[in-house]
Amino acid sequence: MVYERFEDIGILKAIGALPGTIRYVFIFEGLLIGIVGSSLGLVLGLLIATEINAVFDFIEGISNLVLSWLEQILIPFQSLIGEVRIARVEFFSPNVFYLTEVPVKVMLHEVILIFIFALCSATLAAYFASKKVSLVKPSEILR
Repeated sequence: MVYERFEDIGILKAIGALPGTIRYVFIFEGLLIGIVGSSLGLVLGLLIATEINAVFDFIEGISNLVLSWLEQILIPFQSLIGEVRIARVEFFSPNVFYLTEVPVKVMLHEVILIFIFALCSATLAAYFASKKVSLVKPSEILR
């Protein structure tokens, strides 16, 4: 993000923007990116976590569909390679596991902690990038 914005930074510095102001712009942009990214991650993560069994069923169905197509493609070659029998994919098979589905427990304090960590990491990354940007001279950028 820093290198993509060098020209904008040079123009801001050339018209007299203070290094603190430029730093503030970068930190604010990082905070906005953090809010959007953390919110999207929160929503998608909760959707996947609460519907993880449906996700496994979907992946199992797609995998078995692809395997059955592969089996159909290989049928003409049975005289060369022998009988074609492809095993089916079965997550959490009762033959192997004592579970038939994944138990889900979403803990609110962990969700909040992960959200805050993601937000802080985006903001801190923007802060450290802004420190680097504030040292750039406009004459070096605008040449």
